[in-house]
Amino acid sequence: MTTTFGYRNHDATVAHRLELHRRRIREGLAAPQARARGRIFRRRFARSLGAGGGLLGLLVTLVQAGTGALTSSHDEALTAVLFFLSLLAVPVGYGLGWTVAPTVERRALGRACAADDDPVAALDALRHATGDTVTAGVARAWEVAGLALPLIAAALLGPLTLHAPFFLGTHHPAHEFGQWILLSAMIVGHAHLALGYFSYRHVRRLTNGVGVSVRPAIETWGKTVLVSAVPGVLLVGIPPIITAVTGVFLVGPMFYWAHRTLQAERAQLA
Repeated sequence: MTTTFGYRNHDATVAHRLELHRRRIREGLAAPQARARGRIFRRRFARSLGAGGGLLGLLVTLVQAGTGALTSSHDEALTAVLFFLSLLAVPVGYGLGWTVAPTVERRALGRACAADDDPVAALDALRHATGDTVTAGVARAWEVAGLALPLIAAALLGPLTLHAPFFLGTHHPAHEFGQWILLSAMIVGHAHLALGYFSYRHVRRLTNGVGVSVRPAIETWGKTVLVSAVPGVLLVGIPPIITAVTGVFLVGPMFYWAHRTLQAERAQLA
């Protein structure tokens, strides 16, 4: 009887301390620093959703163009319209992400403070936790996605976006730009995918404290040009030249933005 009572008393003490820790964390979530860290999560989540919307729109565009080409019923103007809707999906997705991010964050914070099957382990995990550390943890969980997805979206949408103005002076801009989208996907689509992969790898290196110099941007630009040369070199070398010129205006700013954004957000989470 004494042993059983002792265990019950210990369990009650652990449960009481656990609830006190959770209450302290919940109260800390309203502190200014915790709210500032919550805004970092909000930006990262919104960037991820915006980039995801653009990438989904681009996928729809390429499926429509490819299906039309295979069935000899390609509607070039519709391809161009779908591409520009893909660009529009980026700010729309960002706005949606910014709106729903607080709800997502509350659920994540709720899980961090929720009941646990092992109260002793939960108490040990929350012993040194505060509202600041919990919100910072939620924000850090979206660090890679909040940088990598925008870079991948820029790698796949950016080149065609830079090319679009050159079709404004043509007789049928939508029709000819739609043709260009399909042609680009067929000839240098693999180079765009390579740039997306290199961008993701760069973000992983950045988040691990590597690759903060200008060298990764130059290497990525060079590798992407080389990838575009297969089989672009068979077309009088034009695809590698276009890729090289486009990459000059794209890769450097992309990597610079990722580096500065990571620095600024980590400084706020420190």
